[in-house]
Amino acid sequence: MEKEYQIIDEEKSINAVQVPKDQAKALGHPVRIRLLTYLCEREAFPKEMARAADVQEQQAYYHLKYLISAGLVVETRRKEVRGTIARAYRAAAPAAFLTWSEKWHTQRAKPHQREILPFFQKASKENCIQVIVGSSDPHGPFKSRARDSYLAAELTHFLGAQNPDSTIRLRLDTEVDQHAQEHSCITIGGPITNTFTSSINALNSAKFSTENFHMIEARKAYTEDEIGLIAKTQHPSDPTKDIITIGGITEKGTRAAILAITKYHKLSLHRYTGQKRFHAIVQGYDTDGDGIIDDIELLE
Repeated sequence: MEKEYQIIDEEKSINAVQVPKDQAKALGHPVRIRLLTYLCEREAFPKEMARAADVQEQQAYYHLKYLISAGLVVETRRKEVRGTIARAYRAAAPAAFLTWSEKWHTQRAKPHQREILPFFQKASKENCIQVIVGSSDPHGPFKSRARDSYLAAELTHFLGAQNPDSTIRLRLDTEVDQHAQEHSCITIGGPITNTFTSSINALNSAKFSTENFHMIEARKAYTEDEIGLIAKTQHPSDPTKDIITIGGITEKGTRAAILAITKYHKLSLHRYTGQKRFHAIVQGYDTDGDGIIDDIELLE
């Protein structure tokens, strides 16, 4: 079994094996690339590989020999078929790398340490990040039930990875008191389902319309369900603390805003340079048609 490594790019990583440079030719044929791509997803016997790569079975065996020698493919099991032994294989890892210099020695990757995003630094410095979500019980002037509070789990997982030393405290908007408001906090959801979002809405540079909470007012007015808002402002009584709003016109909009932070923050927060007030408007898209927002576009 080849030693596995990790290739790390910013916040993404993928397992990989090292290919000896004298075996580099193993990657030099399109059929071998097709076989590797197929075997990354599944275990297969040579007959199945040949069908997937659109070659004869003997050709599949020929190219498989190079992949095995380079450590890119490994045998997983054997079974008897009509008196002969058939062998199944899979890719050793979903990626591979080459090194050209003997002076550089590979080492197992150390755990990837993320830097705290500047956008969350004030909240993180207090070592207690407060996340305020709407109650699922009827509450507030609209007697509404929050249906997007589950999205807090995605955000808190992201923040926990950013700063493992911080305590993340989840609070319902119906539980928030004056003491809670004296700390930096993140409020999730729009003003209809989160009364705390409503109470600080006017402080933001982009805000939900007070006449129609189904509209976000920024450089222009937005009314689509998939529109999300990310906003940051100073605490009105303590400028050393921040209040961050992550919400949408509907649950879809809130999901788009959460996704913009957890997956696309380099895009959504690229204009943030420490401003006292900041906002970003995003629109969510369901690219694979499964009914769940999985991509975003930065509108402003």
